[in-house]
Amino acid sequence: MDIHQNLKTLRQASGLTQQQAADRVGLTRQAISNYERGRTRPDVELLARLAEVYGADLPAVLYGCSREQRLLRALKMAVTVLLAGIFLLTLAHSGLMLLLNRCLPPLLVAGAPQLLETRFTLLDFWELWAELTGVFSQVCCLVAAVCLYRFKRPPSPAWGAALFLAASAGTAICALLPALWDTVYTLPDYLSISVRTLLPVLVLLCFWCGLALWRKFLRKRG
Repeated sequence: MDIHQNLKTLRQASGLTQQQAADRVGLTRQAISNYERGRTRPDVELLARLAEVYGADLPAVLYGCSREQRLLRALKMAVTVLLAGIFLLTLAHSGLMLLLNRCLPPLLVAGAPQLLETRFTLLDFWELWAELTGVFSQVCCLVAAVCLYRFKRPPSPAWGAALFLAASAGTAICALLPALWDTVYTLPDYLSISVRTLLPVLVLLCFWCGLALWRKFLRKRG
């Protein structure tokens, strides 16, 4: 990882905005932005000052080896896996329901016991898939919560809000597309899985906000 990426990661891990970091070292926000984009490179003295502001040391800026940087990378990985998994699992869940209603609609299987049994079996699998998607969301959110708890100064809760909005929009889109082609089930039926996947994300967001406020309160007392 390059120095400009290390500077950005350290700032994010410290919970500071570019403007806040600039104010503490007597620079402009644009200067901090240029350092983090790699357009310009600060001298060693300024690197040491930035490291101090971010609660790190010079090796952390040069080599990206601080504890907070590792935690932030782990948090980003957990969030990325969470979003990708939610989108793919929700889309697969909705696609299975669309396929089931297209190939084995209730009117078709009503007078055929074997087809009716097949439909019920697939419905059980559909429900199991929803349960697994909910468990996946819970596990990823738990990993993210552990990472957050280990931060001395958690990243801005705005990240958590953006995560919840992205997860909500993604599950809605993944459910909406198959629902448009289904003549048996409606959109609310497809969105039922969203409750199981988004509830852990909402709990994570609440934990994130509460932890950030608590740590801020402790810093003020200290």
